[in-house]
Amino acid sequence: EGWALFDVTGSGARVYRAAGESYLSLDCSADTCIAGLWQRLDDLSAGDYLFEADVFLQPGGSGGSVSARLGYDATGGVDPTAPEVIWSSRAQATGWQRISWAEKWSQELMA
Repeated sequence: EGWALFDVTGSGARVYRAAGESYLSLDCSADTCIAGLWQRLDDLSAGDYLFEADVFLQPGGSGGSVSARLGYDATGGVDPTAPEVIWSSRAQATGWQRISWAEKWSQELMA
């Protein structure tokens, strides 16, 4: 596992695994919610990496919009608002979709 929740807007976000399911769910109780999951990957060396996540997006009961994106901080930080975080483009369609992108990490980037 190793996943941790971040809730930038303090909107009561929660993460859970439903009984019998292999995926994690993230719910927010507020209309405006900026939240997600993060995980630290220790001891990565320079090289080519592929970041992927399968996400299911569904607007809440009050409608509105929902989106997801992947981000990474090669400096090892854990603040999703830090300028060092590089984000993918947003997935915004309702339903299941895969977010992915490839990245080449150099020794300089990881220093």
